[in-house]
Amino acid sequence: MGQGRAPYNVLKRSVLRPLSAGLKAGMGDGIGQQVAREAADPRRITASSCRIFGKWPEAALRFTFWRTEQEILASGGQWTGIRPSFLFPHQTEEALAAVWMRELNAFCQDRNIPVLGVSVSGSAAVTAPICQLTGYGTTAIPPVHPAPGWDIVAVGHVGMEGTALLAGWARDELERRFTQSFLSGALEMESGISAEPMLTGFDKWDQVLIHPLGEGGILAGLWNLAERTGLGLTVRLRDIPIRQETVEICEYFGLNPYQLASGGMALLVSQKGEELAREFRQRGFCSQVMGKLTDQRERVVENGEDKRFLDRPAPDEIYKTGLEV
Repeated sequence: MGQGRAPYNVLKRSVLRPLSAGLKAGMGDGIGQQVAREAADPRRITASSCRIFGKWPEAALRFTFWRTEQEILASGGQWTGIRPSFLFPHQTEEALAAVWMRELNAFCQDRNIPVLGVSVSGSAAVTAPICQLTGYGTTAIPPVHPAPGWDIVAVGHVGMEGTALLAGWARDELERRFTQSFLSGALEMESGISAEPMLTGFDKWDQVLIHPLGEGGILAGLWNLAERTGLGLTVRLRDIPIRQETVEICEYFGLNPYQLASGGMALLVSQKGEELAREFRQRGFCSQVMGKLTDQRERVVENGEDKRFLDRPAPDEIYKTGLEV
């Protein structure tokens, strides 16, 4: 199946199809969404994220937490608890479990999130530490159903999560290529991955669909947004916010920044996109209307005079570097 999340066709054919409609009533379309609502009580939600780190395991808990958090918060949810599950190669030192739990303790204390048990296991069958977090929450926000003509607003910068990962993992190598101030800007992107500052105080839940980005970058996110809404879309590549650090680090590693992990960025779909983008800019976030939903099935990306159709989501570019296994 390759690295990362299972490919789109595998999810459709071998993961979702065998489940009966009644059993998957609370999971939406199951593509690109990690939040599920309980069928019996839609106010109760859950989200799960898993990261496998082979060469920088100390970072696994942080990046896994932020992915879980953004799914809970982007659905309008309030935390009710989190349950971590760690699976280590059997020869792993105990110290790594302590590092992960200290970080989890700091996150949960800061946000007043109860820890609902912990599962820790060792196995000779795995070769890298696996960190999985399942978050639980509640929300009174009903699902929003966008229509053709609604604006697609980008909030945040594309590839920020992947850039921060690469800058931390390959810091020694990158210091030989880039200035210290440039690399510091890339490392500081990690502080912008949490969705909490972006969504705290947001009050338009009944008017805006929020689609957080993650693995596969913005191109995967756009495909998944179309699947989620059942609509087509047209977006302008030049209006997708991207930082120079991401551009140059991706050039160094030979990666496509638009297919790079983009936690910390979200697509907001609204009838009043310009007004929404202006509101986020006033709060200090980079925000730009980048396209619209359409009544066609096509998913079109415009780059000046050129147009292309979105392909099915490809594996995240970060796997080409050997950072994660």
